[in-house]
Amino acid sequence: MSEAGKPKKARLPSGREVDVFDVSSPTAFLADTTGYISPKLLAPDLTQSREYQSPARLAELEESVGNEGVRQDLIITPVKLCPWRTLPEEYRGLPYLIVSGHRRQASAVRKEVSVVPFRVEIYASKREHELALVIYNEGHEDLTPIEEGKSFAKLLKAGFSQNEISKKCGHSLPYVIGRIHLTNLHPSIQKLMHPTLAEKGRLPIGVGSALGELAAPSHAELTELILQYEEAAASFGLAEAAVDEETRRFDCQRLLLAEILRRKMSALRAIQFIKTKVADVITSRGGFSRSVKRAPGRPDRRRQILDTTLRAAQVNAVADWSEEDWRRVFMNASYEDVIEVIAQVKLAEEVFKKFRDRLEASLRTKKPTRTEVLVAIGRVAHR
Repeated sequence: MSEAGKPKKARLPSGREVDVFDVSSPTAFLADTTGYISPKLLAPDLTQSREYQSPARLAELEESVGNEGVRQDLIITPVKLCPWRTLPEEYRGLPYLIVSGHRRQASAVRKEVSVVPFRVEIYASKREHELALVIYNEGHEDLTPIEEGKSFAKLLKAGFSQNEISKKCGHSLPYVIGRIHLTNLHPSIQKLMHPTLAEKGRLPIGVGSALGELAAPSHAELTELILQYEEAAASFGLAEAAVDEETRRFDCQRLLLAEILRRKMSALRAIQFIKTKVADVITSRGGFSRSVKRAPGRPDRRRQILDTTLRAAQVNAVADWSEEDWRRVFMNASYEDVIEVIAQVKLAEEVFKKFRDRLEASLRTKKPTRTEVLVAIGRVAHR
């Protein structure tokens, strides 16, 4: 208040004069209190998930704020009612913490706008506060998939289940889980999803999510993968499995991604490669020798992998399904579900065609030693 008991006045960039809110007012710590306040009295919440800010969008925002002021209320909450937040030294003593409007507040400070509009919200717990942060930020543009994942991961830590996050944030459960998996990626892989990269050069979200979902392989399992994908491993200097679990998990992600890039796989093929073909290796506990020695090429081991793959395809129970079995399985499936399965079958066809092409190329370099072999080859060629 001024000395005469009247509220102080401030002029907005638009020319309009407004009352400046008195932070000593009895309503200062009540929910839904509104008014205009100096942006310098608002502390940013450094735990919020946004890390990347588009320079072009920031420039547009600053120009708008400088010309017209901030038009939408910033959502703020009293610092003294948030005991779960500890402010850095430079912000201690400020009365309010920003919940939504960090970029608008920063733009107002840079453009020397004297006051910004606000609305107070009060949270009974850290859980409520974290949810508000996510919901308000979800409503704005430019959150990257990894930033979304970090927001959802914070809600998990605050005690929300994945199903609750899905419902409260308005996203499907697979969407929420997929974004959370992105937070488990090695930093070098996360950089491949940065919004500054051209879309064609960016790692697809589905591929990143599949890699982030992988559990850490055992020492023997990662050793086996290194032997199986030697060229990919050599591309980033991976020679042997690490002792600690987190490093093995990261190295596994990098190895599989290197193999995906080496083969120039499509996104769908890459996801299938991670979730099925490689999962067969990683999840087959007991299928590895604990005394694996490094032997360049390991053709015997690779032949064993090929034989196992072909036998599995031949004896799979799906091959014996009747027409009625297929009808029952897809009775309640949507059109899109069936399209997705057809796409997966086509990928499998491509894989087995590649197997046959390479085997026939190998066959052309060899000569049969027995008459019955010639007869067998003739039968196959006429099928």
